[in-house]
Amino acid sequence: MKYACLTFLIALFTAFSIDLNAQEESEMKYIFTGEKKIKVSGFIGPIMEFSAIQNDFAFFMGGQGALIFNQKFYFGGYGEGLTTRHYSDYWIYDKYTGDFYSTDGYISFGHGGFLLGYIHKSNKPIHFGISSRIGWGAINTFPIKEIEPYYYEYDDSHKDHVFVAIPQIEVEFNFTKWFKVNAGIGYRIVAGIDKEIIFDDKNSKMIYDKKDFNKPQGTITLCFGFFK
Repeated sequence: MKYACLTFLIALFTAFSIDLNAQEESEMKYIFTGEKKIKVSGFIGPIMEFSAIQNDFAFFMGGQGALIFNQKFYFGGYGEGLTTRHYSDYWIYDKYTGDFYSTDGYISFGHGGFLLGYIHKSNKPIHFGISSRIGWGAINTFPIKEIEPYYYEYDDSHKDHVFVAIPQIEVEFNFTKWFKVNAGIGYRIVAGIDKEIIFDDKNSKMIYDKKDFNKPQGTITLCFGFFK
């Protein structure tokens, strides 16, 4: 009886050990196992963009911020708007004559969305990276002069909702563990420009031309955060 109990306990222990080994072999594996800690930091700062609208110099001002993972990948958001003055026709409908006429207007252009990027060898004083801003915004035109009140104006008649993507390559300069400067060059891609003024059943006019907005661009960003 004693030997039978011992044999049973040995068999039970062996079966339990085999089952544990099988569980270890079949256990789900993950990329982020927690064995190596992921260091999370972040940054915020103003962004200055130099580009062109209608072949004239254009300056955008905005801000961006992101979380940095292991000082290598970052993900966040941005927002920016056009600050220089650019002109376009502002079309007005005369409700008494049924005709359209144009007056001088100025262009407004702003967008915002996601920011993502990669930093190569961030521990070096001067290093490189790539990033992309992907967002949504609107192009609009506003009359320079006040419109007479007896003319009927369509609400948002010149507002065009657009999609914007700005991929770029960058060089970064580490000044301190909490401050660095990022300089980049890239290309602004604006999609969805399709706003029209419809004069009648046979005549219409595109308000904006995509070639006026799809332009090379450069940025300087002041980054304040934790870069160690």
